[in-house]
Amino acid sequence: MLLPRQERHNKEMKKTCILAHGRTGSSFLVNHFKSIDGYSYSCGEIFNYYVPYHFRVMHRVFSDNGLPLPKSHREFLWRLAASVQRGKHRNIQEKPWFDYQPYAMDMFDSIVKTLSNLNYEYFFCKIIPTYHRPYTIAEFFPEIIDSCDTIIVLYRRSLIDIHISFERSMISKQWVGGEVYDPKHDVPVEWNLKDYKTRVSTCKDIYRDYFSLLKAKNRNYHLLEYSQITKNDASSFLKNIDQNYPIQVSPIVKQTRPRKNQEDNFKNKEDFLQDLPHIETELNIEEVM
Repeated sequence: MLLPRQERHNKEMKKTCILAHGRTGSSFLVNHFKSIDGYSYSCGEIFNYYVPYHFRVMHRVFSDNGLPLPKSHREFLWRLAASVQRGKHRNIQEKPWFDYQPYAMDMFDSIVKTLSNLNYEYFFCKIIPTYHRPYTIAEFFPEIIDSCDTIIVLYRRSLIDIHISFERSMISKQWVGGEVYDPKHDVPVEWNLKDYKTRVSTCKDIYRDYFSLLKAKNRNYHLLEYSQITKNDASSFLKNIDQNYPIQVSPIVKQTRPRKNQEDNFKNKEDFLQDLPHIETELNIEEVM
């Protein structure tokens, strides 16, 4: 039961951030947090690679509450406009943010401050460095870690499954699962050893960065592995962190169906099987901590 607004006034809003790598179930996890007007807001990937997603965040935080855009977000729009006019994609107006990101840390601060002033009690977000540009938003990591009360580090043990999921999404352009399974996404992909090794290296480097920052700042965190949220009840894990978290059943369904054999995920099965004995297949999280 929610407390009346006057009883929640001046209570410090609790901020929870999920740090993860792409294709680790972060959307499924963050969608367990329920957005309740005046109480909690689960904004998903706040610095989303697909920049128009942030317009949704702006609408929810500012427009829906009859508030003007703060300076941080007015400057964000100016930066985005400049990238369209001056970027290499200016003639087709297509994703000018591919090689440029217009975010700034004061945007995060403005959202948190606004929700806090509106007497919200909970704020949830996730940070996902994009595979194409993994370190673009890395400059924000230290301040986000400082700002948030609770940090959840989510990872996926199977490096091969991460790779397969990335390859499928890059073909289908479906990066977040819907409420219904889509067989058009769940297709075999091409195995490429060089691409796989690059992805594994990037993944490990990202987690090294996370843990290095958490250690340097002497921050506690909750470690969660992909199978814990897909095979078990993620709600139980989250409720163990905070009994008052506003939890719902995540509407997102798994985008793929299990294959009898791992090689069935690839068009060129023979190439994959030939390389399999010589590659790193699982992320040893202790190695990067």
